[in-house]
Amino acid sequence: MSEKAGFYIDENDLVYHYTSVDGLLGIIKSKSLWFTECSVLNDESEGIHIVEKAKEVLMEQPYEKEYVSFVLDSLKDRPTSKCFICSFSRDNDSLPLWQNYTKSNDKAGYNLAFKIAELRNALYKYFTIFDPRVSIWGVVYNEDIQKEILKTTFDKYYEKWKNTKEVIFLKMFLLSELRIFRFQFKHLAFKPENEVRCTIEFSENEYETLLIGEQNFIKFRNAGGLCAPYLEIPIEVEKAMKEITLSPMIKDSSAIEAVKMLCNKYGLNCKINTSHIPLRF
Repeated sequence: MSEKAGFYIDENDLVYHYTSVDGLLGIIKSKSLWFTECSVLNDESEGIHIVEKAKEVLMEQPYEKEYVSFVLDSLKDRPTSKCFICSFSRDNDSLPLWQNYTKSNDKAGYNLAFKIAELRNALYKYFTIFDPRVSIWGVVYNEDIQKEILKTTFDKYYEKWKNTKEVIFLKMFLLSELRIFRFQFKHLAFKPENEVRCTIEFSENEYETLLIGEQNFIKFRNAGGLCAPYLEIPIEVEKAMKEITLSPMIKDSSAIEAVKMLCNKYGLNCKINTSHIPLRF
């Protein structure tokens, strides 16, 4: 499957969330997943990378200068919406992910397999008051593919731009389309993550209501010394979670039995796997 084709996710696919033992227990006990506000994630180019690629495409194509200015001016508008992200991977046994996201010195952790359709259903069920934009996409890392996608988008709007005077509305539709790519294009250095992103995007007004409302939707946690806003989204883990895989450093058979006991206690019918990576330390 090409990376471009991988941008789209099948509802029956499984995706894998790598976490520590504390994360495992927290997700199962609370029956929820945390979605972190994008500005405090570990990629400093989050939401900015697309602007750099867009400028490259605009400079490489024979568009009229006025159209280039129109797009560049559109890109200068800072998004007023707020986006919360929960990250997964397509890879069910990845050494870089075990090392980076299990959050323990001995690299002992777990990955939890979730079904895409159940994740999407949970998000739409939770937000009865608001109408957020919910998306689940595979991340694109290849810069040539990123630029190809942007060129196709800019070509389409170039034709519309040449034949309309309603540039305000055209700008609105262009930005709406580009926002889809804002958090789906990442720097090539992150490619080993093979990430699938579940995003929830709110308008500025919705975000303010979430922040100060009595429902206490938005919470805060320590993320590398930052006060990170996050949403705790209820998930029917009995339906959504299909597998639990133990990291390469967990070799004791009693650990497998302990996870089975945990699943039995909380009514989970999960397949329990062990990593196939031959890592000694």
